[in-house]
Amino acid sequence: MKTDELNLNIDELDKLCCLYMDCQLSVLEEKELEYILSRTAVTSPLIEEVRGLIGIQKLKPTLSNPIIRNKYINWRIPTGIAASIAMILCVGFAFLKFGNSISSVSNDYIAYVNGQEIRGDVAKARIESETRKAEDFINRMAKLEKEEQNKIEQFMNHQKDIK
Repeated sequence: MKTDELNLNIDELDKLCCLYMDCQLSVLEEKELEYILSRTAVTSPLIEEVRGLIGIQKLKPTLSNPIIRNKYINWRIPTGIAASIAMILCVGFAFLKFGNSISSVSNDYIAYVNGQEIRGDVAKARIESETRKAEDFINRMAKLEKEEQNKIEQFMNHQKDIK
């Protein structure tokens, strides 16, 4: 479609939009209307309603000069990069300044059994014991799951043999 064909007045566009709303346009005519509405700045309540139904957003004024277009910079990306670099530098500085004091702290075990606090080697032994129990439980559950899966596979294979 040539650009001189886009020069429809508001009455002609309103008539086309009425036909569109009454489902009187063919698929090709609807595509042409969509093309025209996406490239014309003419507006009316009916035209805007059809633009909304078709899914065409309102036309934004375009800047023809590329130098002027580049004047509007999306600052979100550079700001995010600068914030990330600042955070990395702060964390690095904290590790340099406080890193020695963090590594000199000894491992002190604290556990609570029936609401009572226990510390030191007793707490460490209790924690290791409970950890081993949990690992054993997980291993037993994995074994049971595997056995059940084998039973299901045998059942399914047996059902195939019967058919």
